[in-house]
Amino acid sequence: MASLPTSPLTEEQYLAIERLAETKSEFHEGRMFAMSGGTMNHSLLSVSIVALLHRLVPVTCRTFNSDMRIKVAEAGSTLTLIAR
Repeated sequence: MASLPTSPLTEEQYLAIERLAETKSEFHEGRMFAMSGGTMNHSLLSVSIVALLHRLVPVTCRTFNSDMRIKVAEAGSTLTLIAR
């Protein structure tokens, strides 16, 4: 398994690496951070919570699982969804 780069990356470089990677990572301030995989119990709990939220949130809100890649411009701003 290759190690993650340590020098600052551009967003484009990160996306190119992430699309080929077997494991998930997070991108923050030019750096990639490996993300751990979830357990079966974590997955079951997440699905249950999303099912509950889906019925409770306003129609203008959406819930996603952890497979969705998102881009947050800054704290408190809207999201940009990036297709995998």
